[in-house]
Order: sequence, then C-alpha cells, then structure tokens
Amino acid sequence: PIGHFAVRGPAYVVAAILLFAFMIRGVGLEFIGIPLRLPPLGLVPSTFAAFMVSIMGSSEMRWVESLLAAAAMTAFCVGLFVYLLQLPFQLWPGT
Repeated sequence: PIGHFAVRGPAYVVAAILLFAFMIRGVGLEFIGIPLRLPPLGLVPSTFAAFMVSIMGSSEMRWVESLLAAAAMTAFCVGLFVYLLQLPFQLWPGT
C-alpha cells in the first residue's frame, strides 16, 4: 500500500514563501476589497518570519532551537546578500 502524502510541511513552506514575498515588498489589500497598503518590512523581519513559519511545518519543532536557527539563518542572509553580494536590500521597516 502507498502511504499517505504529508501535506503539513509543504503547506507551511509555501505559506512561508508567500509571507516573505508580501513582507519584503509590501502588499496592497485592494484585491480583497480593503483600501489599505502594508509597507515593505525589510529583509530582517521578513526572513526571520519566513524561517519561523517554515520551521513550524515540522513535527519535531522545538521553540528555542527554532528561534536560534531562524536568527542564525537571518544573520547569514543579511551577511551574504547585503554585505558580501552588496545587494540593495532594505534591512528594517522605514530604512
């Protein structure tokens, strides 16, 4: 027999990718009938939130380890994209 397909992990990863896209670029909510625009939040909060959401897709998640892993990966992304590759990312909201 074929085992069941795990939906939880891939669903959280897709949700994290969409959350990252909306947070890094900002999003207008006019498409759902709300006249509001959420501003871009920057690389640091967007990356941290995306990692936390994707980690929640695992059944073996532990909060302390997840926070440390998300902080380390966020620092790695900032170091790589902003300082090594010198890409013009906004790091924080309003900067």
